Amino acid sequence: MVIADENVPKSLVRLLRKLGVEVYTVAELGLSGASDYEILKFANEHSAVVLTMDVRDFVRLHRDGFNETGVIIVRFKSVRRGLYQTAERVRRALEMFERVKGWIYFV
Repeated sequence: MVIADENVPKSLVRLLRKLGVEVYTVAELGLSGASDYEILKFANEHSAVVLTMDVRDFVRLHRDGFNETGVIIVRFKSVRRGLYQTAERVRRALEMFERVKGWIYFV
């Protein structure tokens, strides 16, 4: 399962779903307005990966040892270059790290 942070474009979420990725927005999970720590805690409790564009906060949380599952950070320039390519890279990262815990990956 993937949890898309509030800053992830809805168009990317829709495309990931079309590619077969089980992705939910924070709003769909009742986490609107939650802190990054709360989102990551929820992800850890549900063995979910966080998809975000928030580099600074999630890198800090990862470095501080709060990332037990995984975080994919989507760079703005990746989305701007091509939505489909970005979605494919996210999908491949999920496959690549399927059995790994506590990772962070930049797309």
